[in-house]
Amino acid sequence: MRLFLEQIIGEIWHVVSDPHMLMAMVFGVLASIATVIQNLSVIFEFQSLESRTKQEKDKIRDDTELLAALQGQVTNEAKAACKLLEEDISLSLGRLVRLTQVSREAREDPNHDLSFFQRLFILFAPRGRRAALIHVLAYAFMTMVTMLVLCHKQFISGPGPEGYADLIVFSGYCALAFRSWALAERRGRFKYAPTLRRSMFILRAHVNQAMLLAQICFWAINFWIVEGIEDVVLDAAKGEKLLAIPSILKVAAPVVAAVLCRQWALAEVKQAAHISSLRMQIPGWNTRTRSLWLLALVCLAELGVSITNLFAKQPIFSEAFHQGAFVFESAVSCAACFAWLSLANRSQINTAPDETARSAAA
Repeated sequence: MRLFLEQIIGEIWHVVSDPHMLMAMVFGVLASIATVIQNLSVIFEFQSLESRTKQEKDKIRDDTELLAALQGQVTNEAKAACKLLEEDISLSLGRLVRLTQVSREAREDPNHDLSFFQRLFILFAPRGRRAALIHVLAYAFMTMVTMLVLCHKQFISGPGPEGYADLIVFSGYCALAFRSWALAERRGRFKYAPTLRRSMFILRAHVNQAMLLAQICFWAINFWIVEGIEDVVLDAAKGEKLLAIPSILKVAAPVVAAVLCRQWALAEVKQAAHISSLRMQIPGWNTRTRSLWLLALVCLAELGVSITNLFAKQPIFSEAFHQGAFVFESAVSCAACFAWLSLANRSQINTAPDETARSAAA
């Protein structure tokens, strides 16, 4: 047993002795803890709602029984006690109505009946081909990240420590992303109350295929944000000289792309009821679209720089991995910006008749 424990400790030390592997493990542990906490909070919140609802019902029943017993007495103390009990019952009824409403909304969520392990490991039957494919991909990446961690000696010699750590982060991120997507597919078009987290990460059902594409791009780009932060932190920790342009672009380029994808998705939500065609219609330059056109031109310039960088003698990024990522991020920024520009223009066209009708009515 002692020999086995020493072997396990030795394997762990071998993994974390490299800075890249250590950073990958830190990201993995933090993401896993956040996922566990989020799943437990959902379950405990629902159980707390049920417990509080039962307490209010018991309190109302006890107060009602006591009120009925006191109403037969004519003393001043009994009358004062009855008045206080009636006020207390009224307050309890108000709390019970609110708790019942929140509890009913929670029970309407198709995922509310899942246990902790069913949520954590998506242990439920998928509904439809797309949900089945998402399940397969989630389990594939879960298996992949597990094999990469447990069998690092067999695989690390190929890509090297840095590439191997990037592969662990990538597979772990994909496992978490597809797991969340599987839960969202089971949830369907259930509408949540808006929160900061759901709004920031567009955690809602898509209204059309274009919005689904925007959400996919958004979550794909988020990986490059994590990857860029990891590289910058590691280079700084190792005391290496940080080159300004590459370090900034590793983080800034994916952040810009993610923001544009989010705006694209929100524009799709806003215009879903007005737009009958999903074809992109690029508007001309005018005072209303000037700012978005300037942003689109900047994105086009970024795409041109990223493509030119592939053939430059002294590229911005020394690794082909980051060169390809820069092209991908720039292409997504362009697509998201032009889609947002098209939707914004249609919004102005659709609101014009309404404003004309209101003016005429006035």
